[in-house]
Amino acid sequence: MSLSGLLKDSKDRYMMCQLWQQRFWCCGSWRRMAARLMMGLMIGLMMSLAWSGTELVYAQQVDPLDSAQSKPAILTSQDKQENISVQHVKQPVKSRSLVIYTSRGEELIQPVIDLFEAQSGVQVKFQTGSSGMFIEKMKAQHKNVEADIFMTVDAGNLWAAKEAGLLAQIPLSKLVDQEIPPRYRDPDNQWLGVSLRVRTIIYNPRLVQPAELSSYADLAHSKWQGKLCLRTARKVYNQSLVAMLIHHHGLTKTTEIVEGWIKNLARPVFSNDTHLIKAIAAGGCLVGIANSYYLGRLQRADPQIQAKIFWASDSTTGVHVNVSGVGVLKHTKRRQTAYEFVKFLFTPKAQQIFSQLNFEYPVIQQASVDPLVAGWGTFRASKMPLSEVGRLQQAAIKLMDGAGYR
Repeated sequence: MSLSGLLKDSKDRYMMCQLWQQRFWCCGSWRRMAARLMMGLMIGLMMSLAWSGTELVYAQQVDPLDSAQSKPAILTSQDKQENISVQHVKQPVKSRSLVIYTSRGEELIQPVIDLFEAQSGVQVKFQTGSSGMFIEKMKAQHKNVEADIFMTVDAGNLWAAKEAGLLAQIPLSKLVDQEIPPRYRDPDNQWLGVSLRVRTIIYNPRLVQPAELSSYADLAHSKWQGKLCLRTARKVYNQSLVAMLIHHHGLTKTTEIVEGWIKNLARPVFSNDTHLIKAIAAGGCLVGIANSYYLGRLQRADPQIQAKIFWASDSTTGVHVNVSGVGVLKHTKRRQTAYEFVKFLFTPKAQQIFSQLNFEYPVIQQASVDPLVAGWGTFRASKMPLSEVGRLQQAAIKLMDGAGYR
């Protein structure tokens, strides 16, 4: 029955009640009381019938994020008939991403990125290439730079990126601040050393006794004439080494050292450290200067290779230690994610990857070196701040060119 019909029927019943009331009003008091009671019951029944045409339907809505917090929505019977439902619309979550420019080889950076992606959910893209190329690219892109992170080898490259105004200050956690020695990071924290790389003397143990060796400067002595191998001066590793010598010995003394090296060469300079060490092992030269991890790679492939490490200048100015490092770009649009990645690089797991994958030294104490590296023994590192490497690098390049070191 419709609502209008119910109301009409209710009116008729009400009139009937009025007639009953008039009929019994003239009777005795008991009759009046009974009539009033009956009238109250009739009115109550009428009101119940009048409102029965509308019902409340409760539709429970389940929020997938928090079903315990969801509340019912109220639908009328008309809504129910029209199949209208109330739903919580879940907004799509924007995925986080990061872009890295790096001069490290893909095989050396991919495992670190894989671990970071697995732990953070951040999608990382990276491009590999030379540091110089990336610095020029970032300068050209300026505020429209595509990358968020610059990872490279050698403090000289990191210093050049800072001087070009490409890097932002990195806020350090208390733990990271305590873990990274000041000499392995920028004074303004615009770049940080992530792993340590040692450039020292490599020798053939069948042809040279450790007692014959002492320092970088000693390789300029005439006793090594025709016995020394060097890598090209065009590589930043040697430029930074000579910058360290300038810091410790001054321009005049360093010039004498480099000129002595050139006089003692057994053959033309090598294009890379791997070829240099192989030449030493074969007896083509007796001694040379190389990054230690190149020896680690060769020893892993051939434990019997005739090449060993000697810690140059260990008892005087200290062994030359450089870094592979990281900086956050000034114009990144994903600054907080970039900071998250930098913080991750100093976790024990990430540091362990650097040390085990490429025989580098971790920069934090909680991470251990590879057993092969541990077998080389300990050394005393130069205390020169690596920011000085960048500052003196142009002077080093000019000195080497003047000495005929190409």
